[in-house]
Amino acid sequence: MHMFGILSWVIVMLAPEAIAILGPAKYRPAVWLIAPMVSGTLFRFYSYSYSALQNYYKRTQYVAAGTIGTMVLNVILNYVCILNFGYMAAAYTTAFSYIILLLVQGILEHKITGMVIVPLRKTLLIAVVYGAINLLSMNLYKVSWYFRYAVLILVVAAAAIALRKQMAAVLKMFKRRK
Repeated sequence: MHMFGILSWVIVMLAPEAIAILGPAKYRPAVWLIAPMVSGTLFRFYSYSYSALQNYYKRTQYVAAGTIGTMVLNVILNYVCILNFGYMAAAYTTAFSYIILLLVQGILEHKITGMVIVPLRKTLLIAVVYGAINLLSMNLYKVSWYFRYAVLILVVAAAAIALRKQMAAVLKMFKRRK
């Protein structure tokens, strides 16, 4: 979980350069959409662990109902918030909808299995913390790029040290597949 959270943060930290490379200057304001969009994608990714369990137990109707219900919420929130706050609100409402989907899928996992296979509180806490870090990191867009890169390098190095056992396990798993 943490490796994907850190990867999402790295994407957020590199957003100004990505936007500059991928589009002309008129797209520079899109940089403020990257953090909520990446965070929403991270929330969706975390919800897949619950969806996979529902699929395993052949309760796909719960996956469909949770997803459809959450997407209806997203459409309603987009309509209301875009009218009131502009197009950028769509990134935030989608991220919010995906955190709701994570919550719904986690509750359904417990209902279907009668067990706690993937702990919802821990998953929600991790998701919210990485989402907040991603959003707060947008403040670093206002400082010099070399300061932002220094922070990026230090945090990635610290994370690599802290998560070295998990990273080694993942690499070992990929080596076995070959």
